[in-house]
Amino acid sequence: MTKPRIYQPERRFAQKANAPGGITIGEALQRADRNVAAGRERYLGAVDAKLKVAVEQAKAEDATRLVELRSTASEVADLAGVYELDELCAAATSLRHLLSTLIAGGGEPPWAAIRVHMDAMVSLRRPDISGNSQARAAVIEGLRQVVMRHEAG
Repeated sequence: MTKPRIYQPERRFAQKANAPGGITIGEALQRADRNVAAGRERYLGAVDAKLKVAVEQAKAEDATRLVELRSTASEVADLAGVYELDELCAAATSLRHLLSTLIAGGGEPPWAAIRVHMDAMVSLRRPDISGNSQARAAVIEGLRQVVMRHEAG
């Protein structure tokens, strides 16, 4: 009779995890946080660049470019969401909603409401407002009032 063979796989991960010279999970997370913080301003340049495109599109006040402006507003909202710029994401989403409603229903574009959205988004990227949670909340509240006024009348 033959003796059964038992296969014992090599546990390389366990050996490496227990080997001297590694770093702890806490240290790795701290390093990751520092790396993200160091690159944050560079990555926020993408948000600012996309916001600049949206501002130029809105300035043209060209009703034929509303779909393009809605798409750009969507991209701003997406980027702002990725970088946890919650108020900017909310403002861009509000503009996207306004434009979607307008495109679906037709009619004359509410350029004043669109300009207010653009001004709000640009303001939210200013250092004096972006660093102040009360100022950001005030900008969003003002934007909500504009949207409610637009929807009412």
